[in-house]
Amino acid sequence: TWGLDRDSDGDGLVDLDEAKFYGSYPLLADSDRDGASDAHEIAAGTQPANPGSIFAVKIDTDEDGKTKLSIPTLTGLEYTLQRRAALGQDRWETLPGFENVPGDGRVQSFLETPDGRNFFYRGVIVNRLNAVNP
Repeated sequence: TWGLDRDSDGDGLVDLDEAKFYGSYPLLADSDRDGASDAHEIAAGTQPANPGSIFAVKIDTDEDGKTKLSIPTLTGLEYTLQRRAALGQDRWETLPGFENVPGDGRVQSFLETPDGRNFFYRGVIVNRLNAVNP
């Protein structure tokens, strides 16, 4: 059962808020089962009940062969792009020039000149109280 001031699924959102404001299911921490908790989706500005609404870094190559990284942003939040050579190894390294970049409600892009190495990338939503990694 769920209650007014309870967080039955442990996702950091009050049950009533999930049902009334976010359209998410108060008994599932990830209502749309897309891999991001409902709380992370709210922080990222995505819809917790829509599996097609996700915060993700889009990776492309531009016409000059540079790696193009794009992330959707929201006004009022800040974003940092990071990379590392292997998952589970090394530390995440912040990309120079894309640290605490203010969101403006549009998709923002960053170009990185390849140096022959492969990387894993992630976008970090910077909240002054807590960094969120959806």
